[in-house]
Amino acid sequence: MRRYLSPAVIRGAVGLVAVAVVAELVSLSGLLDPRLVPSVLSVIRRAAELAVDPEFLGGVATTLRSWAGGLLAAVVVAVPAGVLLGALPGVNAATRTLVEFLGRSRPWR
Repeated sequence: MRRYLSPAVIRGAVGLVAVAVVAELVSLSGLLDPRLVPSVLSVIRRAAELAVDPEFLGGVATTLRSWAGGLLAAVVVAVPAGVLLGALPGVNAATRTLVEFLGRSRPWR
């Protein structure tokens, strides 16, 4: 069975390549300082180097372990706290004002 790429995927890939080519041409023209805006090819080259660098990969692994530990700690604390807040009417009444205040103070709403 053959699988064909959808026109949207093809347009996206062509657009990505076009943007990369334009960015590389702007970089090669000298309009931008290469220390501030590196060329697309130098970024791709450096990414390939980092993909096989043991020190970098060790740092990524450490970051992911720290993230997973923080997420686990948050779940271990937040889930029981949420159950207590929802299940015990006294705890719910005592914390309702604070929870509603914190729920409405988010700037992204």
